[in-house]
Amino acid sequence: GFDRVALALGGAQVLPIASGLLPHLLADKSDWKKRHACMICLAQIAEGCAKVMAPQCDGCVDMCLTASVDEHPRVRWACFQAL
Repeated sequence: GFDRVALALGGAQVLPIASGLLPHLLADKSDWKKRHACMICLAQIAEGCAKVMAPQCDGCVDMCLTASVDEHPRVRWACFQAL
C-alpha cells in the first residue's frame, strides 16, 4: 500500500504529490469513494512522512475535520483511521 511507498521513497518525495492530489479528492462531493480514498491514503502515508508532515499538520487536521462530518459513514470511518 501507500505506507510502503512512503517508507521506501520518503516524505520529501511523497508529500508534495499527495498534497496536490488529496485536497481535490476530498473536495469531490459526487463520489464518496474518492473522499474515502483520500483519508485512507492520508492515514497510510503518515507513517513514512511523519517528519515532513509535522510542519503541515494543520492542513491534515483540516482535511480530517472536513471528512469527520461527511455524509457517508465510510468516509467518516476513514477519517478516524487517519487521525
